[in-house]
Amino acid sequence: MALILIFFATSPDYMSLLFTHTAGRILLVIGVTLDLVGLLMIRRILAVEV
Repeated sequence: MALILIFFATSPDYMSLLFTHTAGRILLVIGVTLDLVGLLMIRRILAVEV
């Protein structure tokens, strides 16, 4: 998240493409989906049964 803010602050033209073009929106959805999948996988790995 911090990296997105840094990129948006330094080069807003490049970051605006993610929000204005269809391909950028698709990449955002894919990125968020992969983040959620990773979060669920990490939670499952760390769930230790005693």
